[in-house]
Amino acid sequence: MDMVLGMTFLIGLSFFLSLVINRRSVGDLAGRIGKVMQNAREGIGGAADICPTDRLASTISPGPAPLRTLPPGAVAARAKNAADWIATEDYPPEAICHEWEGTTRIALTIDLSGHVEHCYLLESSGHAVLDRAACHAALEGALFQPAIDAQAKAIPSRVERTVTWRLER
Repeated sequence: MDMVLGMTFLIGLSFFLSLVINRRSVGDLAGRIGKVMQNAREGIGGAADICPTDRLASTISPGPAPLRTLPPGAVAARAKNAADWIATEDYPPEAICHEWEGTTRIALTIDLSGHVEHCYLLESSGHAVLDRAACHAALEGALFQPAIDAQAKAIPSRVERTVTWRLER
């Protein structure tokens, strides 16, 4: 159990230190890590027992992503808040506990107001929980300047993004 507590503490400490430079609050992630540590102190068995389970409903839209090619003269959608829509606190606690890392490629469909309508998985990180978290973060926080056609009228579009999930060591 001491090894589990030590590992959990090191994971929590590395995330806390990486969050210090992040613009978002550390409260949510600290609470998640605290819960994992509390479970370990209460003597719950191995890592599989103390790691929180992914509770995100599937946010990945089924089927292939629509192509939505832009017409001639159109300007593609641009992220308004690219630095803010996914943060360290979006790292799923289950993935932290298991030290899962990977890269998720997603396609987002953008509506006329610049909001994400759907998220499609183009390439998995190898961990479904990380893939769902990437789509969840995009659906909840991404905002775009919508694509516009040659007459400067907003049009629906598609953008692709890569989310790299890496634990600070």
